[in-house]
Amino acid sequence: MKNKVVVYDNPKTYDRYTVIINDDFFGMSKYGSGFNMFLGSKADGYKAGKHLGKKLKHIPNSIKQAVKNRMEA
Repeated sequence: MKNKVVVYDNPKTYDRYTVIINDDFFGMSKYGSGFNMFLGSKADGYKAGKHLGKKLKHIPNSIKQAVKNRMEA
């Protein structure tokens, strides 16, 4: 099964990136290496949308690496 990854960018917040991997939501800092925390899932009531920031078409390399690390864990 291939993982579905969606990334939202909100540069006004410390957890700049909200990364959705399948149904799980993670908050990540600008580089994905400092703050990188599980927030919850769709089952917990989390929803994707504009409130998370701008949906990215191209994911920064540092965030790509942080996502890969999350998927391997």
